[in-house]
Amino acid sequence: MFLEALHNVLVKTTKKVRAFIIGDGEELQNLFAKCNDLKIDYTYFPDAQRKATLTFTSWMRDAERALAGSDIIALTSLNEGTPVSLIEAQAARKPIVSTNLGGIENVVLKNETAFLSESDDVNTFSSQLLSLVEGRTLKK
Repeated sequence: MFLEALHNVLVKTTKKVRAFIIGDGEELQNLFAKCNDLKIDYTYFPDAQRKATLTFTSWMRDAERALAGSDIIALTSLNEGTPVSLIEAQAARKPIVSTNLGGIENVVLKNETAFLSESDDVNTFSSQLLSLVEGRTLKK
């Protein structure tokens, strides 16, 4: 969902966008293939350290460093309990775009610290992400 939303944003904005996916997992090769399908320029940082629209960082021990350098935090989970990443994002006063499931609605303030969409609604998620990229702000 994030890759589709990123693609939608890239075709609609004139702003420079750089995105990062932090972590690793069994779906990594499928995500690379999806990037290729969507024509999103990407790099896998452990293998090729170059600037790209999307950087897959692999696992990071110092995620707070990535948080500090981010303008927007996006979470597209399909299954989530209480996401510490969103608690940390709010503490760092970063706007959030997230799917609304599990305990997410209990962690963020809807339309104040985060925009929320249903987990199968890429269009709403994309629009919310685009609005933040274009400069709209949330109440913090």
